[in-house]
Amino acid sequence: MNRQPHWPPLRHFVSVSIALRMVALAVLILIAGAAYYELYSSREAVITDTERQMARLDMVFAEQTGRAVEAVDMVVVAAQEALQAQQSPFGGLAEMLRRRISGVRQLNAIVVYDAAGEATVSTYTGQITIPHRTVMEVLARYRQDPHLGLAISKPFRSSDDRWNILLARPLLAADGTLIGMAGGSINLNYFEEFYRSVELNEQGAILLASRDGTVLARFPHLDQQIGSSIGGLPPFHEILAQGWSGALLTKSPVDGSARVTAVRALRGLPLVVIVSV
Repeated sequence: MNRQPHWPPLRHFVSVSIALRMVALAVLILIAGAAYYELYSSREAVITDTERQMARLDMVFAEQTGRAVEAVDMVVVAAQEALQAQQSPFGGLAEMLRRRISGVRQLNAIVVYDAAGEATVSTYTGQITIPHRTVMEVLARYRQDPHLGLAISKPFRSSDDRWNILLARPLLAADGTLIGMAGGSINLNYFEEFYRSVELNEQGAILLASRDGTVLARFPHLDQQIGSSIGGLPPFHEILAQGWSGALLTKSPVDGSARVTAVRALRGLPLVVIVSV
């Protein structure tokens, strides 16, 4: 007598199939989770490493920028002290200042102004001048606070069509009255050429800004950004609100791309250097 094979009920195959599917799904979820964790960890490591590199690079640029600006300030202070001590007549002072600025490539000229904004001493040899509007804006700040000390103007185009800033020191009478100021015209292209020495990626940028966020110089150069303000944008505001320097990942307000940005304020100077990639 032939015996018919005993087949498991159909519902048994269905239950096994569902169990296998559940196991396969669980395995896929575990693999996907592990892959995501690995990618996330790798991304975080890259970001952390990039932030560290940008912070170091920003520190180097800030130190070199600070030295270049301090070299100009030393010449301006020499003019300020000579005039206030009345150690040199105007003619002799101009000649002395010309000798002092001969080796300072970032400095275009030294100009001394009276309280009305008229130039009384200048190392300019041609027709290049500093806009009267810029001179009066800085003098207005000294009228409000004669003891302000070092002041830096907003960027301006000189008559040779180059971007500059005016670094100034007040001239005070014995009673503390403002009698004028001494200023040095700094060529901002000097800093852009210096920043060019480091090759960032295609979308990298290095900026020099005043402490209020006014852009003074940028590499790669974008003419429309010079004089604009980034003071209210992260990470500029976030980092400087908490300290002198920092780096973080943020979205670009221009194109929405993810960028690692390092910001460092220069101690003793109202300037900030920013590196972004």
